[in-house]
Amino acid sequence: MSDQVDELTTLRHTVAELTQKNAARKQRIAELEGQLATAQIATQTAEVALHELEVSRPMQTLAEVISPTPELFLAELSRVGYKVTKADGKLTLMDGDKPVEGVDLTLDALRARLLDGNEKHRNFAHLITRTKASGGGAIGSPKSGSSSATVQTDAPKPKLSFGLR
Repeated sequence: MSDQVDELTTLRHTVAELTQKNAARKQRIAELEGQLATAQIATQTAEVALHELEVSRPMQTLAEVISPTPELFLAELSRVGYKVTKADGKLTLMDGDKPVEGVDLTLDALRARLLDGNEKHRNFAHLITRTKASGGGAIGSPKSGSSSATVQTDAPKPKLSFGLR
């Protein structure tokens, strides 16, 4: 009977050791999961910042140049299924998951693509500035960019008479 008591004591001691090791492993797993979650949050933050720097800001600048209403332009671009990504070191216009062939993200190429008469692009005709010409500098009006709104002439101006002298 003494052998059975010794064996039972040994088994209880072994179970206690295994339980302690199991608890230590579970604690280590919890620590590693916490570190993983922290690293994933840091990675997502870095990806968002990188996307902002490499894609969003250049697209915002392009939208401000190509359209008098950049927010509406970007919203319409997204609505029709286009998105912009960075591929091979340059911005790429994507239609769904595939890149749009023959369109570099330059002002002229994007303008030509979106004003090509395609039914999908019909709203862009109202959102894109076709030219920066303002009509300023016409005969009898001040030059464009002039700060003066009056036209100087050499002819003497007639004196106004209201009928009373």
